[in-house]
Amino acid sequence: MGLVKSTFYFSLHLALVLLAHSAPVFAMATGDKDCHRLVHHHAPTEIKRATGEYVIVVDPFREGTFTAPALTARGYRPIYVKTHEDNPVGVGFDSSPFIKGFSFAKSGQKFGNLERLVQELRSLDAPIAAVIPGTETSPELTAHLAKALGLPGNVTTLSHLWSDKYDLQEHLAKIGIESPETFLARSAAEAIHWAEAVYGKWPVVVKPRDGMGSFGVSVCHSAEEVKRAFSSILGEYTPRGTNVSSVLVQEFIDTRPPEKEDGDKAELHIVELVGHAGRYKTAYMEKYHHLDASSGRVSWEYVDTVDPNAKGSDLLIETAKRAALHAGVHYGASHWEIYLIRKNGKLSVKFLDLGARIGGGMHMMTTLATERDIVVSNADAFLNKEAAFQAIPDKFELKKHVWHVGLNVMTEGNTRKSEADVIRALSGLSSFQLYKPFGPDGAKLEVTKDLLSMSGWIYLANEDLEQLKRDYLFLRYKEHLGAFYSGSEDFTQNPAPQQQPGNVNLIAQ
Repeated sequence: MGLVKSTFYFSLHLALVLLAHSAPVFAMATGDKDCHRLVHHHAPTEIKRATGEYVIVVDPFREGTFTAPALTARGYRPIYVKTHEDNPVGVGFDSSPFIKGFSFAKSGQKFGNLERLVQELRSLDAPIAAVIPGTETSPELTAHLAKALGLPGNVTTLSHLWSDKYDLQEHLAKIGIESPETFLARSAAEAIHWAEAVYGKWPVVVKPRDGMGSFGVSVCHSAEEVKRAFSSILGEYTPRGTNVSSVLVQEFIDTRPPEKEDGDKAELHIVELVGHAGRYKTAYMEKYHHLDASSGRVSWEYVDTVDPNAKGSDLLIETAKRAALHAGVHYGASHWEIYLIRKNGKLSVKFLDLGARIGGGMHMMTTLATERDIVVSNADAFLNKEAAFQAIPDKFELKKHVWHVGLNVMTEGNTRKSEADVIRALSGLSSFQLYKPFGPDGAKLEVTKDLLSMSGWIYLANEDLEQLKRDYLFLRYKEHLGAFYSGSEDFTQNPAPQQQPGNVNLIAQ
């Protein structure tokens, strides 16, 4: 297939257990200053780099795992810093690509010590060239370390916004960026009152104020479902390590395709930016195709590449750039989730969420779709490489169509097929690139309720969009026959059908 097939393991249950006992706490300033003045708050002029300088990667997990090899290949010496020595998001972390490692908060401690960590880092035998965020838990510490070390980084006085969904929406409202209607509730009774008496309709979305990904997100169709959603997350620890003490109740935006082609509709898009001193390039765009939310599942069927020149793309890009500047995310990759809404023939947007780091799956998506790896662009931004930033096109050039396919387990009693069997089942598809199971071969699978309980991902890529659609349909056909997970007989050796099932146009909207 031209790409190495690899396996990614993640354990949410272990994450929550560890965090409940040893979650680091940040106590950071929360001033709201003029962002245009803050763009250059600690941005030095471009430095000539000497081979052998250190580069820090904070929480180098998930997409962050690709940063160390990229740095080593360019003559830098990567070191890692964990926000917490026991950070459960990094379960299974391989430290071998790194020269050495440090921790902000030590094992068994609740609070980190920034001054101690900075002293340890300054005692290294060579200069530090940059501090780079690795995954969702890292942006705030990354910004504070960069500032303390006098290196390019994002605005520390706004860093609390990057993990607080409610405060960020309120902050962006000041510059006219709308978000879904949202209410901050501290009890199920407050949430139900808002849904019934203020918002006035069902369903609504219930989620933690500072959750991560789809953790704790529920689509609720009644007061009883709101009560259950509240009881399941209130007082729990999020993957960020924070205790859920308040919950957001939010407008539900229906992303199902309209019955008429020109009817009203909403689509959830991702705009992936790369910033350098408050200037931005659009590295990638994609769109979610969600499962029917009436089932209560918060997951997607697939995510596909969006043409940056398509209708509505400029509005999405401009919104993401304004939001990034105002939220203090001025360096490196950032991940913006924004609804594009068409109503009565007019387009508008509503901001949903931010990730102040490389988005999940973006190393693969950008490499396949644009032939420009966002991991490298992200590193160059923090390394203050002006020439490299200028070389990035303002909008990415689409080389291939890429679909990021979710494997959602819909029934009880399934076990995961072996990675070898899955790859063999898909090996005849010209679009197949990579299979990423979320766990070991033979594991018992829970029914998918959110992104964290998916069985895995499959990446498809092809210059020919129609061929990619046909391959996607055949993938789903093989899934139906039990090629990926099943409690019954193995159908992976079945020949390809003579006629593809389903209507291709249905999944291309």
